[in-house]
Amino acid sequence: MRPQPALAPRPPCGGRHRSSSCRRADAGTAVAPGFTEIGRLAAIAAIRTILNFFLAREIAQERIRLRRLCLTPVGGEHALAR
Repeated sequence: MRPQPALAPRPPCGGRHRSSSCRRADAGTAVAPGFTEIGRLAAIAAIRTILNFFLAREIAQERIRLRRLCLTPVGGEHALAR
């Protein structure tokens, strides 16, 4: 009798041929996220909101600075009229 080749252990969820239980587990996570996923999403949303606030403020300040620069007479002319 010939020896049987050793079978490699299959990864639980992530191999080429995924079992139906793994697909069901993925679908369950997508439908009902846990508190960890909700917390991560909330943290990302808060960080993006804060960054957006400061970026918008900086853009507004830069526009004001550029308007002042362009409207300041230089030698009797506007800076952009050259």
